[in-house]
Amino acid sequence: MPAVSRVVICVLPFVNMSGDAEQEYFSDRITEDVITDLSKVSALSVVARNTVFTFKGKNVEIPLIARQLKVSHVLEGSVRKAGQRVRISAQLIDGTTGSHVWAERYDRDPNDIFALQDEISEAIVNALKLKLLPEEKKAIEQRGTTNLEAYNVYLMARQYSVTGNYGNARRCEAIIRLCRSATEIDPDHAAAWALMAVSQAALRFHFSEPGDGGLAAAERALSIDPNLAEAHAAIARLNYAQGRYEDATRYYEKAASLMESDFSSVAMLLDPDNLTMRYNFACGFVELKDAETALNLPGAVLEKETLETVNWAKVDPDLDALRDHPRFKAMLEDADKRLAAGG
Repeated sequence: MPAVSRVVICVLPFVNMSGDAEQEYFSDRITEDVITDLSKVSALSVVARNTVFTFKGKNVEIPLIARQLKVSHVLEGSVRKAGQRVRISAQLIDGTTGSHVWAERYDRDPNDIFALQDEISEAIVNALKLKLLPEEKKAIEQRGTTNLEAYNVYLMARQYSVTGNYGNARRCEAIIRLCRSATEIDPDHAAAWALMAVSQAALRFHFSEPGDGGLAAAERALSIDPNLAEAHAAIARLNYAQGRYEDATRYYEKAASLMESDFSSVAMLLDPDNLTMRYNFACGFVELKDAETALNLPGAVLEKETLETVNWAKVDPDLDALRDHPRFKAMLEDADKRLAAGG
C-alpha cells in the first residue's frame, strides 16, 4: 500500500444487528456521525460518506479496501438497538497488517447516545496517538440538538433522503413532515431546517408545488448555524434551480470548505462516477444552451439508473431542449431495452 502523508481512515457502514430493518436509519446515522466527528480532527483525513457507503451490506476484506482507498486504518462496527438498550461494537484495524489497533463494546441507554458518540470518536483519536485540539473537541461535542426525540425524528427524515424513492413527490413530502416534527420539538435544530429546505425546493422546482421553494427554511438553518454545510448547500441548490449559477457556486464552495466529507454538499464538484452529479450537470448545460456538452453527460446515468430515473428523464422539463435530439432519443431507447431485459 502506498505510504500516506498523514493518518487516513475509512469508516465502514456500521452493521444493523437489531433484527429490525426499520432501525437501519439509526446504524447509518451512527456511521455518518462518526465520519463527521473524525473529519473535525485536523490530524486525520477521512474518506467521504458516499464512498464508504458503496460497501454497505457487503463482505469486505480490510487490506483490500485499504489498498483500494489508500487508507492507513479502517473502522468497522455494529449497532444493536433493543428496547432501552443500545449496544455498539467498534474496532479499528491497521490497513496494512489487518491487525486490531483498538476495539471496544459499549452497552448504554439510548438517552446517552450523544455522549457515547463523543466517547467513540475520542477513543479512536487516542488509539491513533493523535492530539485532539480543544476547539476540535468542542466541535465534536456540538450535535445540533440535545433533544433525543428531535434527533431520532431527524434521523428518519435523513434516511428517507438517502434511500427513498427518488423522483417521487411523496418522498419529499414525508421528509418535510418528519423535519417539521423535528423542528417543532427543537426549533433550533438547524440540520432539520436545512433538510426540509432541500425537499421543499424539490417539490417547488420539480413538481411545481406552491411555496417559497424552501428559502425560509434554509435561511432559518443558516441563522441558527452559519457554519452548517448542509444549510449552505441548500441555499446553493435554490440558486442553482433558478439559474443563478455564480451564487450557487459560492454557496457550494462554502459548503465544501466547511465539510469536506459531506456527501451531498459538494455534489457540484467534478466526480465522473457520481451519476446524480452527471444528470444535474446535463440540466445545467441545457440551461446554458450548450446542448452538445449536455448530451455528453447523461449517457452513463441512463445506462445504470433505475426505472424511476429513466422515466423522470423522459419528462424532466430541464431536459426539454434535448428531447428531439437523435442522440438523446437513442439513450432513452437503450435504457428502455436494458430495463425490459431486467438490466
